[in-house]
Amino acid sequence: MGGPGGSPEPSSQTLECRASLPLIVRTTVAPLLSSLIAAMSVLLLSRLQFALTVTFHYLYPPLSIGLGLLLVAIEGLWLATRNPLYHQMARFWTKVFALTFSIGVATGIVMEFEFGTNWATYSRGGH
Repeated sequence: MGGPGGSPEPSSQTLECRASLPLIVRTTVAPLLSSLIAAMSVLLLSRLQFALTVTFHYLYPPLSIGLGLLLVAIEGLWLATRNPLYHQMARFWTKVFALTFSIGVATGIVMEFEFGTNWATYSRGGH
């Protein structure tokens, strides 16, 4: 039935996996992880995934906007002075801008799907 405190008994597959772990992990970490995973629900995991996605999306689009302004300034300095250092700086920061922009787009797309799956009721609210 259940173990101490009403927790479910580990399966034979779980016990075999634990037996292959080092002693320190078997006695300290594995039981804690097992109880933590058993306590997690699909709802909690969905919320944690959404929180992680929103955290990244909160950071990368503003970085892209700021880097865009920086690129305009650096390109303007290069056009005004023709100093090759400014051209080199612009090429480097363009690569960083492309990376941050693509991460922002990727997290935005994932976030859109998470809104649809986690809060589908609200997307049908207009009916």
